[in-house]
Amino acid sequence: MSQLFNRGELSDYLSSRLRSCLGRLEAMHEDEVLARSADDIVAELAEAAYVEPVKVGSDAVDGGVAETKVESYDRFDGRSYMMAGLKIHAVFEYSGSTEVLYYRPSTRILTSFNAEIRSNTITVKTEQAGSTPNPTAAKDAINRQIDQIRTMAGHASTDITAFNATLDTQIRPAVERRKEFFQNRRDLAGALGFPLKKRSDAPAPVPLHRKAMGVSRSSSANPRLPYKD
Repeated sequence: MSQLFNRGELSDYLSSRLRSCLGRLEAMHEDEVLARSADDIVAELAEAAYVEPVKVGSDAVDGGVAETKVESYDRFDGRSYMMAGLKIHAVFEYSGSTEVLYYRPSTRILTSFNAEIRSNTITVKTEQAGSTPNPTAAKDAINRQIDQIRTMAGHASTDITAFNATLDTQIRPAVERRKEFFQNRRDLAGALGFPLKKRSDAPAPVPLHRKAMGVSRSSSANPRLPYKD
């Protein structure tokens, strides 16, 4: 089990993605920057920075019940002891950027979140003391956990949607400044009579085909691994 939404602020993570993409712009050779249109470069960098919000499925797609030992307390002397119990887990599918599940959104629930993340699934668990199952209590406990995770993912989606919507306006000025800088530098070199040197391997501009940003999943598209505590 992993602790979710505890690596830091989602806003910092999103800012780091934008900085990384602007770093890619700085690393582009001037031949490429000048040969390609601003729209083309902006679209490429915006796609690289784009974050897909997380959406958690409404119903469990798998689960199980196993025997375990549960710690219990004697209410009279306050001592703890281990007794037979049941361990229940439920598996929910999700789509979107997994990293989102590890960063705190600007609006949050003040509690801890423990779940297992693997292969686009979220597994939550609960335990019951005794050997007689209580289906209602188990279902309530599972729903409470996944609903809280779903709520946090919804708050994160609000932040992410706002971030994605501003990518063009944040990246375009940097691209235009970079193109202007390279062009001015070439103009200066030409005015001074310096020979213009171009890379023989400079990439030719190619149309950018933006991939679909949504993720469509089905239970058969991603085989689930055995659950491990």
